[in-house]
Amino acid sequence: MYLGLFDEIFNDDSMPCYAGPSGDLLHWAAVIEGPKGSVYEGGVFFLDINFRLTNYPFGPPHVKFLTQIYHCNVDGDGLVNLEKFWPEWSPVISLKQILHLVCNLMKQCDLVNATNIRIAQHYLNNKESFEAKARKWTKIYAT
Repeated sequence: MYLGLFDEIFNDDSMPCYAGPSGDLLHWAAVIEGPKGSVYEGGVFFLDINFRLTNYPFGPPHVKFLTQIYHCNVDGDGLVNLEKFWPEWSPVISLKQILHLVCNLMKQCDLVNATNIRIAQHYLNNKESFEAKARKWTKIYAT
């Protein structure tokens, strides 16, 4: 099962993301290049994906940004709450779909499913200021 995940990610050139096992098949590392045209462009973001901490595939894996990122869908500890996006999780949801979601969130914040309300309010109240701060964090932490 996990080797199939590896194949499906590496055989997709459309995703600026690389992932693979980190020590064992239940603990993966991922790298996402900041999407072109986004406030994260030029940054390289490292993620930790842990299947062991959850009941995967019956629950979503634990996905955590190791690189600091200023984003309304990432909490203060770097966690992406996948249950907000898939409240009725299904084993057919693949790691590829999860990584696509994370890449798409880096292109556009999902304010409806925000985990960091303070950052979501910043985005809503002053998008230009939000974008400047996100670019600054990208330059400081991801380059």
